[in-house]
Amino acid sequence: MGRLPSGTILTSYAVCVSVYMSRHLISGDSSGQSDPYVSITIDDKELTTKVKSNCINGIWNQTLKFTDISFDLNDKSTWPILFVKVMDQDVLTSDFLHYNYIWLSDTSYRINGSGGNIRPKWHQLLLANSDRKKGEILLSCTILDGQHYNS
Repeated sequence: MGRLPSGTILTSYAVCVSVYMSRHLISGDSSGQSDPYVSITIDDKELTTKVKSNCINGIWNQTLKFTDISFDLNDKSTWPILFVKVMDQDVLTSDFLHYNYIWLSDTSYRINGSGGNIRPKWHQLLLANSDRKKGEILLSCTILDGQHYNS
């Protein structure tokens, strides 16, 4: 992140990223299937979903909770970027299939659980080996201040 404007106050939040499902992914294995999982990085903190075996499009319905993420809630230019990767788990290693960088402010989000249900949003993925558009991932986010994520 570049220099912040004078008077910008960064506060620490928890960012909960709900990973629902993917569609139109490529196969990672010669069998035509994959064992996909999702890796999300925010501010050098990486969390992953569980691996879904023998499928192309995973259904995770899993929430990844990142704590101590600092930004100014009132200035979306300070909000973090999610680095989203879809990987294929193999016996010895994992294959990098898809990725994208997604601004938290571009996701479907709510703050401190207010606003009722969130309608998840599909986000475009890119192929790891060519940067071409291929595949999508369904995400939503919840931003929690210290009062809400410490309770």
